[in-house]
Amino acid sequence: MKKAGRRMVFMVIVSMLFAITPAFAEQMFTEINPAVDLINKMGIDMNKAGVDHSKLSPLGATSVSIGTNQSFSSADAGNCGYGGSGVGTHGEGFSISGWADSGVYLAAFGDIGSWAWVGNQINVTGSGSRSATIRFTGSYNGTIYRLTNANASARVRVSILDLTTGAELGGYAILNATANSTYSSTYNKTVTVTLQAGHSYALRHGVATAVNCSAPGTQAESSFCNTDIWGQWTPDPGNPGVTYGSISLTWN
Repeated sequence: MKKAGRRMVFMVIVSMLFAITPAFAEQMFTEINPAVDLINKMGIDMNKAGVDHSKLSPLGATSVSIGTNQSFSSADAGNCGYGGSGVGTHGEGFSISGWADSGVYLAAFGDIGSWAWVGNQINVTGSGSRSATIRFTGSYNGTIYRLTNANASARVRVSILDLTTGAELGGYAILNATANSTYSSTYNKTVTVTLQAGHSYALRHGVATAVNCSAPGTQAESSFCNTDIWGQWTPDPGNPGVTYGSISLTWN
């Protein structure tokens, strides 16, 4: 079924459900969301994966000396992946031209999630360690649709990963969404962390999506990823997803 037709059926059924059983509809939106558990796992998977070295900028990572501020207006690194037990469709991708996409759809029992990030890799030089404030600017756009017996979630988050140790140092959740809606906004957020000389770091604009169906015959979709006219996921620079604006590092 084409994506436009699928979404139209989705919204008609959801509208009927809300009109007939408003109390049940309210309960549906306030219940525990298994898709949130899966999206948390996607964050762990993203940290383990690190950087996709096959798609780095030809210039490589930027060396940043402790005490010297640094600003970026373009990306040079990223990664993407997916996981889950459901037989559904997923799309994820990124480009150092400045975007990251993630989308999942499921119409059967189980779950499926995906993630992507785009940003910059830095190598800190000098000696010792020092606090630094990382500022991220960007935008996001996406949609969640889900029926009864289904859950969906989306997360947009900026973060700093220590590539030397594999530990995430800090982050800020720009968006945590589970309700049927379209989500679109710009952001300008800071994260303060301590950086160590001799370590490499990934400064990341990230997006993750997840869906869960607890009974056969229901549907759920979390779409922060472009699709073609046939309803297939096609990650690319279009509107859905996360768009890189800038990243700046200021030593404290």
